[in-house]
Amino acid sequence: MKLYVGIISTLLLTLMTPVESKEVCEKKLHNCTGMMQPVLNEVRYMFPVSQLEIEGMCKVWSHIMDCVRKYVMDCSSEEQRTKFNEAVSNSIDSVHAICSSERYRRDYLEYASCFRKVSMENCGHHFKKMVDSAYNPHSLEIHICCAYRQYEKCVSDPIQRLCGPQALHILDDSMSSLKSRCEAVTKSLKPTDKICPAEIAVQDTQEYHQPRPALRHVEQTPSPLSTSGYLLNSRPIPYTTPAWTPRTVIYPLPVTRHSSRISRNNSWKIHGSFYSTLTSVIISCIFAVI
Repeated sequence: MKLYVGIISTLLLTLMTPVESKEVCEKKLHNCTGMMQPVLNEVRYMFPVSQLEIEGMCKVWSHIMDCVRKYVMDCSSEEQRTKFNEAVSNSIDSVHAICSSERYRRDYLEYASCFRKVSMENCGHHFKKMVDSAYNPHSLEIHICCAYRQYEKCVSDPIQRLCGPQALHILDDSMSSLKSRCEAVTKSLKPTDKICPAEIAVQDTQEYHQPRPALRHVEQTPSPLSTSGYLLNSRPIPYTTPAWTPRTVIYPLPVTRHSSRISRNNSWKIHGSFYSTLTSVIISCIFAVI
């Protein structure tokens, strides 16, 4: 599969249903990917470490998924919608859990600050490279996968040493969708195509150094929440609390309750970086559904 924005017009011809025209689908696609770009540049959305940041992430998540759902429903065939849903369903389920269950949210917050610290201060350049590769219209999927491997290599050891073994499980699970996708991509390529560019030397993570922020950090205070901080395309985002429930999702998904199919023993799998990984997968799927 290819990831060129230059082939979007051709792609849309294969995705279109008689309901929408090529021009309308192109506009919808541009609108959805445009919503994703600013989100990818803010730490509070990629690695939320407080109740307030999680609420903000979940509201923006709902707004973006409304857009993606509408695009996929109007501009793709039933077979393509099924494949798209399969590609992102696990990550969507996990984000839904953290957005709708206070219990899973508390479990996640136990490790959130440490994970953000290691990811941003020590491996921020690798994380930014992975996100940039996913959003770059000229990137092939192998480029995204190479960037993912570099990020994983950078954070795995310090996450386990500094945050604990469960935090490493969180990392592994949060990257599971992207990992599976990359394994499929690698198998489909020739051996000569599987060589990643020379990796940047991973800095020593035993001591923290002054970071060069890869993402923009916006300070927030626990004052009454204003929707103005979470506007996309100047449209307010609905807000409900305490049990936040997305207005729409890409595929049928039950509200996560205490009786959720995600058990208490597996609650540590819920992690904010699912959001960034899912965004990468969504971008990839939008640009190349088949």
